[in-house]
Amino acid sequence: LDTEEQCRNGWLQDLSSTTVNRDKIYAAVCEIIHSTASRIGASDKNATKGMPTYGLLTMLVKHVTLLPNSFKLAFPGKKAYSNVEGKGISLTNEQTFEYMKTPKNARVFSQLYQLFKHELKGKSPTDRVWTLGGQPVSYGGINSYLRKSTGINDTKFGVHKLRHAKGTKI
Repeated sequence: LDTEEQCRNGWLQDLSSTTVNRDKIYAAVCEIIHSTASRIGASDKNATKGMPTYGLLTMLVKHVTLLPNSFKLAFPGKKAYSNVEGKGISLTNEQTFEYMKTPKNARVFSQLYQLFKHELKGKSPTDRVWTLGGQPVSYGGINSYLRKSTGINDTKFGVHKLRHAKGTKI
């Protein structure tokens, strides 16, 4: 296994837990960042050109659509230049999870899908998706978890590095 896959296996073990707890939620956020290179969104006060922006930690229930065989995350995100078109600025992050080509990823998808169903239940459209005991999941908590689950004890390693590693491959 390469280093990236070894790191991923660390959080996938927590994602496969039958209990919804802090580590399972943190593992889901890490897997989504690994799969999509999405931004984390560390503050409620983020805005681009006066419009609120979101990331994986700050996205709201209304930003998640559960489909029969997939789910979609669609939220206004921090401005990002489009590498595909080579021009323009996109203010929307939209990722649809259809990466079920291997048995491992099919299991991961199923675990993420079930966790989203659990986390959305009983919440209003303007509630945060990821909460623990009614409190928003923190950026620092995700970074600490990522270091613990991967065994990388370097304080410079965190979500930002994970996202950039994925972005480099795209």
